[in-house]
Amino acid sequence: MIEQTINRMRALRMSGMATAYEALLRDKRKINMTNDELLTYLVDREYEDRQEKKVYRLTKTANFKIIAGLGEIDTSVSRGFSRQLLLRLAELSWIKHAENIIITGATGSGKTFIANALGHAACIGGYSTSYFMIGKLLRKHKELIVELAASKLIKAIEKKQILILDDLGLTPLDKSACRFLFEIIDDRYGKASTIVVSQLPLKLWPKVFEDKTLADAILDRLIHNAHKIELAMGKGSKRAMKSVVK
Repeated sequence: MIEQTINRMRALRMSGMATAYEALLRDKRKINMTNDELLTYLVDREYEDRQEKKVYRLTKTANFKIIAGLGEIDTSVSRGFSRQLLLRLAELSWIKHAENIIITGATGSGKTFIANALGHAACIGGYSTSYFMIGKLLRKHKELIVELAASKLIKAIEKKQILILDDLGLTPLDKSACRFLFEIIDDRYGKASTIVVSQLPLKLWPKVFEDKTLADAILDRLIHNAHKIELAMGKGSKRAMKSVVK
């Protein structure tokens, strides 16, 4: 009878509850619960199991470059990222309000680490996330244009509550890339959050875009409601600037 009950739990995809019940049966000391206590215990285990699986699934599909935690971020004063801002972002209210985050700084300053940590925190909070290197995303878009499937990529990105775009400004963006990015950013404007990472300071971002009209529209939608994290500049940033400013 008990085995049949456990099998039915698993058939109903209540594996957390089934595993917890089996553990209780092995530990006779814990079986002395009231009916209410037993039900609460099993439901809690099932809920926790589903939450863990959801976070795992969201983290896996996000395709993070690295798995990082907010607690690992260096918030020393000299770095340019305060603990107060970290704690505020850790509450995830920026996602609820569809606010953006802009992270700028030198190569090796930890921009990608911070972006991935924020994205992972969003997954833990139950939010769907996608991480892209902008160069790879644009190449993928061009390939899908040839296959007449570019709209599927755009729709998939639209569904994500958090979009991380890494390495903006590494190479100039032609008019086709500008149109693609505008479509993504415009669709997300006021609805979902975007994190943009760049070696370039904000004042140089307009120079990245070949289409200046679209550049103004893209930057307006990204910047006006954004939390800005400006890390220390260095040689890596200077090299990136030379590739854009000619």
